[in-house]
Amino acid sequence: MLLGLKGCYAKVSKEMKKVLFVTPTLGGVSGGGAERVVVHIANSLDRKRYQPVIVTVTKGRCYEKMVQNRVRLVSLDKRRALHAVFGLIALIRRERPSIVFTTVSHINLLVGFISAFASRKVRFVARESAILSIRNQKYKHKRLMNFIFSLSFKNFDKVVCQSQGMKTDLLDHYITDCEKVVVINNPVDAYQIRRLAETKQQLFGEGDINLVSVGRLSYEKGFDLMIQVLAKLDNNYVLTILGEGEERLRLESLAKALKVEKRICMPGFTLNPYAYMHAADLFILPSRFEGFPNVVLEANACGTPVVAFASPGGASEIIVEGENGWLVPPEDIEGMAMKITGIMESDRPGRDQVRQAVISRYSLPLIASRYEALFELVTQGEPGYFIKKVGETVITPYNSKY
Repeated sequence: MLLGLKGCYAKVSKEMKKVLFVTPTLGGVSGGGAERVVVHIANSLDRKRYQPVIVTVTKGRCYEKMVQNRVRLVSLDKRRALHAVFGLIALIRRERPSIVFTTVSHINLLVGFISAFASRKVRFVARESAILSIRNQKYKHKRLMNFIFSLSFKNFDKVVCQSQGMKTDLLDHYITDCEKVVVINNPVDAYQIRRLAETKQQLFGEGDINLVSVGRLSYEKGFDLMIQVLAKLDNNYVLTILGEGEERLRLESLAKALKVEKRICMPGFTLNPYAYMHAADLFILPSRFEGFPNVVLEANACGTPVVAFASPGGASEIIVEGENGWLVPPEDIEGMAMKITGIMESDRPGRDQVRQAVISRYSLPLIASRYEALFELVTQGEPGYFIKKVGETVITPYNSKY
């Protein structure tokens, strides 16, 4: 059975395992899906078997309030990851963890090389959060960067990716051992999101059709494409973009050039975007590429269907046409505008149906159990007889071809 699909196999160990979760920050000023995933996993690990420690390079901690008291927080207090090399090596030697778990590409790259200075007893697991072959195109010496990533990944025991598309990309360009790459989707805390989504505040004007997008204001997120889509929609369509980033001024200029600035609201980053997602008529994902778009899961958890470009990444794996959303060919601005109009003029799936579609496949307990299984596998290094599912434990023979 495949790890990350219907069940998770791992041998049970009575030994308490310390896991260092290394991340650049806990959100900074603009937030980040990778950081939220780290917090979710650390919070959800079985405390009888795991001792989680979240290690941040910088002090940015907008997600710190989400961290449970039982999870230790350590900051290396450096401005850049490169400045944290010696501090991180010293920390790993002092803490003597069973597992070092890293996320975000540049941290993976760094830790992959410093793993050579750690005890052989320490296992290293990387969580890749991008389509690397596309993302590395921005570098002047992209071939060199790809080669460096390939060398770094060799030092990890396992590499986790969130979608089949990401796995294919890693195997095609960076990793030759297919057994090293594991697909585990991102989790969604649907019940917490639903609680946070409830608000009495009037977020939108009456009579408008409200479209919401969330993400960093950067090129790959495609908000410039969405502004062009808005220009093709009737004047009763209003777009709210939650997020901050380097593209803000360019997006504002584009909105003015297309004369839609009065129909766009860009309030910046918010810790709780769920009230906006819940109140929206549709959630829009206009990204040019994604690793695994957490915002699709979160919008669905709010009961709001999603319209997305079928760009490289996980959106096409999450969205079931007509059940929790719809897909449009990549960067097809005219097609996106027509799809949105058609949806609003027809019947949409009910909120409960949309919620159930995401809970059944990506609930936090389910995904956390898969990470626990992975951690057991890398620390035991041999087949076992343990499978953990949501709400139950089943003893079953282990299939080594996970």
